[in-house]
Amino acid sequence: MTKFPDRSLLDDGDLPVVGLARLASRETVRPRDAYGAHKWFARRLAVTARSLLVAAGTPSDGSFWKSYYDAPSYEGRTVLDPFLGGGVMVLEASRLGADVHGVDVEPVAAAISSFQGRLRSLPPLEPVLARLCETVGSRLAPYYRARDEEGCEETLLHAFWVQVVKCAECRHEYHAHPQFRLASDGIIDKQWVVCRGCGDINQAKKDAKTVGCRCGVRTTVSDGNMDGGAGVCPQCSHHQKLIEEAVRTGAPPSFRLFAVETIPSGPERRFTGAGRKIRAASSFDRKMFADAAAAAVAIEAETPGAIPPSPLPRAGVMDQRVL
Repeated sequence: MTKFPDRSLLDDGDLPVVGLARLASRETVRPRDAYGAHKWFARRLAVTARSLLVAAGTPSDGSFWKSYYDAPSYEGRTVLDPFLGGGVMVLEASRLGADVHGVDVEPVAAAISSFQGRLRSLPPLEPVLARLCETVGSRLAPYYRARDEEGCEETLLHAFWVQVVKCAECRHEYHAHPQFRLASDGIIDKQWVVCRGCGDINQAKKDAKTVGCRCGVRTTVSDGNMDGGAGVCPQCSHHQKLIEEAVRTGAPPSFRLFAVETIPSGPERRFTGAGRKIRAASSFDRKMFADAAAAAVAIEAETPGAIPPSPLPRAGVMDQRVL
């Protein structure tokens, strides 16, 4: 078993925080492949876990950066993470040679971390990916076509949905936007704002507080039709909790495709913020979704059980999110 120092850099709190922050900023742009296999919210950066492990295994008079790149051996050591989350700590400890164990109340987190831990033992995945692109990819690709109202062909990157609420008091129907700012990009100094009147998407400088629309309405970007978890009717200001909508109406919540982010059609390549477009969803975009929904129904008819029909289990659910 590797002997650990009696007093380490971690005991002294002697970590080069500024240098690690520079590494972390790069990792946020290009995360390690293992952590790109499956997304997980609030996942800590790998540089954070590795730096803590390295500091714990380096004597207080040792060189942090030499240890960081040479990597102290954790062979014969066991590392336990009782709150696994995205699995960063156990995977980084495993890379240093430790035997690792992790548990989490969320089974999806445990499954993702288990998969990450087996990546090195998997066979080459390129042939499998190529087959997926030829089979599944070729069937899905048509539904990622997009077209604006002027008829310009595009490729869909992201679709934005919003809950549609009917006011329990005045029966006015409105979109439950938490705020009207849909997105912003500091690098190109732009933001995209939903018009509170007609729902169109308008582009403006990133620091603009209000944005005008061709419909004549001016929108305060930080406003919205929500107050905490309650929808606020723009006509009569009535508040109603969205989490109670399904119980109140006896039907699932209703959502509408209201905006899309697209890139120009053509060979697939990386587009930065300046090359992407965010705009209101067109009738063609909604037709693509309707076609995709119809295709899903057809797949289920062809292969019963292809789409899991059972409801999400309630056992063990620890919050009040609508299932």
